[in-house]
Amino acid sequence: MKYEVTNSQYMTYLEEALTNGDISVTSSTAQGNYSGDEYYGSGDYEYLDLDDNDCRISWDGSSYSVIEGYEDHPVVDVTWFGAHAFAQHYGLRLPDEYEWEKAARGMSGTAYPWGEDYGDDISDNANYNNSGDPWDNGTTPVGCYNGENGTTDSPSPYGAYDMAGNVWNWTHS
Repeated sequence: MKYEVTNSQYMTYLEEALTNGDISVTSSTAQGNYSGDEYYGSGDYEYLDLDDNDCRISWDGSSYSVIEGYEDHPVVDVTWFGAHAFAQHYGLRLPDEYEWEKAARGMSGTAYPWGEDYGDDISDNANYNNSGDPWDNGTTPVGCYNGENGTTDSPSPYGAYDMAGNVWNWTHS
C-alpha cells in the first residue's frame, strides 16, 4: 500500500470480518483464527488490543467506532496476526523485510526514504518523538508528509509514504 492503514480502514475490516464470522470481539480484544505455519500453530490469536491506551478504535458491544479526529491516523496495537488477516481479507500480503526495505529506500541504500540528508528539519519529513510537530509524541495523519501542511513531500523512491517515523510496520518475516 502507498500509505499506512488508517483507523477507519482497519475499523471497516473489523466490521466486515465480524459480519463474515471471521473474528470474535470482547470489550478488550478482537481476535480471529490463524491457520498456522512453520512458526505458529493454528488457533485463535489476538488481532487488536482494544484496551490499550494508544488504541483509537473502540467496541461498545455492538459496533466499532474511531475516536473523533483519529480516523485518518495509522492504526496501532495491531498484532502481526491482525495485520496478516487485514492483508489477506483485501487480497494483499505483508511484504518480507527485504521488500519493505527496498520499498522504503529503493536501491540507493540512503539513510532515509527521501535521501541521505534529512534536511534542515527532519520534522518536515517524518513524525518522531519530541519532534515538536502538532501531533508530538503521537501519530500524524496518514500521508501528512506529502508536501502539504507545511511539510516536505517525502515519499520513498517507490512512492510509499511514512516509511520513516510515525508507527512501526509489520512484515511477513
